[in-house]
Amino acid sequence: MTAITPEKEAALLKLRTDFDDNSNQNQRLLLLGALKNFPVSTSEARNFLGINSPAPRVLELRQAGYGIGTRLVYSADSLGTVRRFAEYFLESCNG
Repeated sequence: MTAITPEKEAALLKLRTDFDDNSNQNQRLLLLGALKNFPVSTSEARNFLGINSPAPRVLELRQAGYGIGTRLVYSADSLGTVRRFAEYFLESCNG
């Protein structure tokens, strides 16, 4: 089971402050910025980046040429229940 470290949480929250709105374009940029530093789970994207549906943003980034992999991880949700989440990681980058 994975748990977010305080350092990763702080880094995700700091990235979020760089964006004025929650447009799809900014969500893609935010997610890509996070993925360049560490893997990001769906729950982390929701809770710390404000991206309620990260899967469409991942698909759009893949269509733009970014190699983003997916693996399943187990983590506690906000109520403490252990659940399975997708975790995304950057395999390759188009630039």
